[in-house]
Amino acid sequence: MYAGGGPGEVVHKRSVNVNHLETNAPHEWFFMEDPEARDAKFAKFWYNSVSSITQWEEPDWDAEWQLRRKRSRAKQEFGDWVEMFDPIVDAVFYINDRFDKIQWKSPYA
Repeated sequence: MYAGGGPGEVVHKRSVNVNHLETNAPHEWFFMEDPEARDAKFAKFWYNSVSSITQWEEPDWDAEWQLRRKRSRAKQEFGDWVEMFDPIVDAVFYINDRFDKIQWKSPYA
């Protein structure tokens, strides 16, 4: 039905966000649903609001965090934790290399 990695812009524009992962987190990926899809297997897809890419498969979250980390800059260090700023989504996140953790919420909140 659709060529390539996901539906086109017309489908994206008429679709609605059905799950925004962590609702308070500034993700660029949204799980979308096309209410006018003729076939249920083509009704849901992922959309990246930064790159405008659509795709059928769930994003590789480890790769997404690595990309976010690469484009971000360190703001402050708190023991094993580093506060990072991602200018693309204008958001702060926290990394801990010692325990291989990345998260949106401050570990000290």
